Amino acid sequence: MTAQEVLELIQQAKDERAGKLDLSNKNLTEIPPEIAQLTSLRVLELSGNQISEIPEALAHLTSLQELNLSINRIRGIPEALAQLTSLQSLDLRNNQIREIPEALAQLTSLQGLDLSDNQISEIPEALAHITSLQGLDLSDNQIREIPEALAHLTSLQFLDLTNNQISEIPEALTYLTSLQFLDLTNNQIREIPEALAHITSLQILDLSDNQIREIPEALAQLTSLQYLYLYNNQIREIPEALTHLVNLKRLVLENNPITNVPPEIIRQGWGKTIWDDGNPQAIFSYLKNKAKRPLNELKVLLVGEGDVGKTSLLKRLLHNTFNSGEPKTPGINLEKWQLPQKPDIRLNLWDFGGQKVMQTTHQFFLTKRSLYLLVLDNRKNEQQNRLEYWLKLIETYGGNSPVIIVGNCADENPPQVKIRTLQKKYPQITKLIATSCKTGAGIEQLVQEIASQIDAIPHIKDLLPNSWFEIKTQLEAMQESYDFISYEKYQEMCQKAKIKEASDQKSLVQFLHDLGIVLNYQDDPRLNETNVLNPEWVTSGVYDILNNHDLMVQKKGILSLPDLENILKQTQRYPENKRRFLMDLMGKFELCFPLDGYSPDRYLITDLLPIDEPDVDIYENAPLHFQYRYDILPGSIISRFIVRNHQMIYKTMRWRSGVVLTMDLNKALVRADEEDNYISIKAQGSRASALLAIIKTDFDKIHATIPNLAVQERLVIRELQGEKPTGVEVPVDYLHLIELDHQGVVEAILPGLRGKYNIRDILEGVESKTERARDLDIREERGRKSRENRPMGPKTPETPNLLKPSLALLLVLAVVACIVAVIAHFVPDSKHITSVLTIIVIFAFIVFVLLLLTGKINQTTFNQLFEVLSRFIPTFKGQEPKTNNDDTSQETPKSEQ
Repeated sequence: MTAQEVLELIQQAKDERAGKLDLSNKNLTEIPPEIAQLTSLRVLELSGNQISEIPEALAHLTSLQELNLSINRIRGIPEALAQLTSLQSLDLRNNQIREIPEALAQLTSLQGLDLSDNQISEIPEALAHITSLQGLDLSDNQIREIPEALAHLTSLQFLDLTNNQISEIPEALTYLTSLQFLDLTNNQIREIPEALAHITSLQILDLSDNQIREIPEALAQLTSLQYLYLYNNQIREIPEALTHLVNLKRLVLENNPITNVPPEIIRQGWGKTIWDDGNPQAIFSYLKNKAKRPLNELKVLLVGEGDVGKTSLLKRLLHNTFNSGEPKTPGINLEKWQLPQKPDIRLNLWDFGGQKVMQTTHQFFLTKRSLYLLVLDNRKNEQQNRLEYWLKLIETYGGNSPVIIVGNCADENPPQVKIRTLQKKYPQITKLIATSCKTGAGIEQLVQEIASQIDAIPHIKDLLPNSWFEIKTQLEAMQESYDFISYEKYQEMCQKAKIKEASDQKSLVQFLHDLGIVLNYQDDPRLNETNVLNPEWVTSGVYDILNNHDLMVQKKGILSLPDLENILKQTQRYPENKRRFLMDLMGKFELCFPLDGYSPDRYLITDLLPIDEPDVDIYENAPLHFQYRYDILPGSIISRFIVRNHQMIYKTMRWRSGVVLTMDLNKALVRADEEDNYISIKAQGSRASALLAIIKTDFDKIHATIPNLAVQERLVIRELQGEKPTGVEVPVDYLHLIELDHQGVVEAILPGLRGKYNIRDILEGVESKTERARDLDIREERGRKSRENRPMGPKTPETPNLLKPSLALLLVLAVVACIVAVIAHFVPDSKHITSVLTIIVIFAFIVFVLLLLTGKINQTTFNQLFEVLSRFIPTFKGQEPKTNNDDTSQETPKSEQ
């Protein structure tokens, strides 16, 4: 908006004696002095500009009640602002303020003060004089201490001091008797003072990301508390006294070394995310139950590519036998095993089929607090064994579970693994052991390593209620005869075992699900009425569907429910009333979706879509190009994305690794490249950025469901020389651009690009400021994980680059030309040599022109190369080449190589 248009808005507000003026996001660099004349103004919005100073004249707005100056570049608060005695709300978040002036204490009507995301290091005691204050946000600053004087703010209901450097909670805070919300996340607090229990009005308490070791029993007196967040601390025990918190809806204790409650029970303290209500009563029921005995079980999962010998290894471990013609495992095989060294511990062995078509079902069963045997074929290298893919998959679904890498076929080859390098990147790797299932070599060493890991894995000997053991034992016995039972039947069993409360029954079935005893999805109404007792029942059914040749080749992945009669090989195991359950389970994990416009009995299975992509050339040069780059790209991500967005698919433009989406007249090409671990989004149309926002939101939701996922966001920027594109395209770290904008940088030189670029113009062409800020901390964390694991340069795999070999050829020609030129200069009568030199120079010039025309080099580079070439021309005349002592050798920019 122009300065004249802003002045017209101010004049209009003056003429109408308006009570509100909104000048937010108007690219203002200063507050127009004319605003001071609007004495009737009650609300003034100036957020999202580039204002660096608050003029003292603003103090003339004595009727002002709300002032919003957030997201600017303000460095100081003038004391004159204290004259706004009617002010009730002052928002100065996201600026560059270093100090809170004591004069603010004169704002006696102030109810809400937001100074978050600044550079404040101290809270002045004078702030305690604003006794009308109800909300105070000082998060994201550099505050080290909470002054005791703050206790005088007896009307305070909301206090946020997240992301500071506070090491102690003063007991004086107990006088804040009206306080309902207290957030001290991400500080350096070591102890929760017992006096905190006196704030009986407290409903939300967040002390996550600190160094707290103990929960005081006195906290049980906070009977109004509904949400208690203590994740990412060092708490080792949950006190039984917390069972008195009867109104608690969320108890988030993730990432604490708690020993007195199993992690599966702790996990029930919150919902799907930590911001969803959970079932803390499950934790309290466990604490109250005194009749317990140890679990003494461990889940051991054998994973790896197909044909590496997982089943042969299993049989050598269990029975000391070997069969050279061992058939492939069609899905999953479960066995029980007791080590002689650990007779009191039962190992539940899960042997997974490694065929690529079955890898999408692994997410059903890979769990934490397990032991993983990653089996490789020593005759293949790391890439052929897809070693990093499997390690990343284990890290994603198995967390910090230990991994033993087993190099099979040691009788033919030693393992081809850089084990020390891998252990630095994946510290959960305990050992590399070379084995031969054929000769038995290395098997005893593997058994010893498994035994040693049993002692190291926590929670194996967790105490469980005796009644839970009774149900667990009954269900395991039923697995021999039943593939599944109804939830109603399970409830009857619980009643007989004296587990009568519905919440306790849900807690138990969730625990059994996490242990892998049953499959039950309480959060999905399509699935929660069935308990799957035999996981192989699921994998066999899915395997039959995904391996059906007719479904893949003839029907292009479109399945009708009646077709399952012919697709499922053991139809008697899959009665008609359970076939939809199988499809709904695949739908839950986004492996298929019901086709619109048809009856609900028709589904499209994304893994059976055609491999070849259709002609999408018209979308390749779309102006908006965004990328997600992964350390390891899980194959399920693009399949799930296609399922989630099936209603937006343009005509039938869908294939196994990509899709074209449409919204109004806008189109987006979304394509995954598993080899180079990235997904690209190319959007075009008048509302391309709106379509990209929808796509990004869905990818963010998918990313959120995959723990420990490392991914970087990249915006592909076209290099410009003046107004013209040079043909160079470079993926730039998108979150770095957001950070530059946050720091107030207007123009910047970007990695791999020449010239300066307007940061805000680039970002506004992608998404709004609000959209950019959405879940920014989570996205930054995923980006950090990616940078820790593997630095990813600005790579553009779609465009083959012939510049390096071309320049190498030119270098050879230049060397030859120099030699011939020297001979021609010093050897008399060498006209034939001069002719050869002339031909070489002409040939080099032609190559330069071709590189320019094909976009491999830009005009500037062409000029530089031609200048070098022209320096040889005087040699033809027997002259010395011109030199300039001031010249420095220039290296071709990386963006052009």
